[in-house]
Amino acid sequence: MKNNKSVTTQKEIDALGRVVIPYRYREQLGIDKNTTVDLVLNNDNIEIKPRKRACSLCKGFKNVNETVGLCEECIRMVKELDINQ
Repeated sequence: MKNNKSVTTQKEIDALGRVVIPYRYREQLGIDKNTTVDLVLNNDNIEIKPRKRACSLCKGFKNVNETVGLCEECIRMVKELDINQ
């Protein structure tokens, strides 16, 4: 669900340079405690984006199953290999 509404929340950076991303933001973007994020410096802004996981076999980003780390096409090919042997 894409939300184009701009929301501002003020947060303090701690002594180690960390900032807490509010729960409602993390929930909306699907970010949990083990999500890798990209920090993008864009002029005078820092963008925080959840990193899309690449398929472990073909390195593509399309339709990657987060549980197994493979895209749908590679899952299909692995199943076919398993059936044929």
